[in-house]
Amino acid sequence: HVDHPRQGYATVLRDRPYVALAVLTALMWFNDSILKVALPLWIVERTSVSGSATGIFFTLNTVLVVVFQVRTSAGAADVRGAARAYWRAALALVACCALFAAAAGTHVAVGIVLLPAAVVMLTLGELYASAAQWGASIGLVREELRGRYLGLFSTVTGVQRARGPAAIAV
Repeated sequence: HVDHPRQGYATVLRDRPYVALAVLTALMWFNDSILKVALPLWIVERTSVSGSATGIFFTLNTVLVVVFQVRTSAGAADVRGAARAYWRAALALVACCALFAAAAGTHVAVGIVLLPAAVVMLTLGELYASAAQWGASIGLVREELRGRYLGLFSTVTGVQRARGPAAIAV
């Protein structure tokens, strides 16, 4: 048992850069809602591609995660590497959204090219965000309050995962 000054979550909440990091990560985790909710809705409502293609795109995402997870997480274990990974995640997610938007209302052949490209970008965003999350969330904590810091981080990202699907389906 190590004695630490009695400090609560108020101390963690005053750490604005860390709270901002948690919120940024929650925004990055919209990739999950985009894949599971927005993609199927977008395909059915905005493209001429068959809704059955959704399963193929989920499979593509899964295969890409299995193949590239280790490669995309390389170098993200410290704060500086995590920052680079967050930047890559953001770029990939912006590219993903641009590709989804470009696929709207196009001919089936164009949609069949653009939508898999969007899923590749979405998956890269997912992989880089995941790697960045671990490096930054742990690297920026005050050791004596590690549990409280990680608790805040998990709560903020958990709220997004719970509310994200409803927010994205609107």
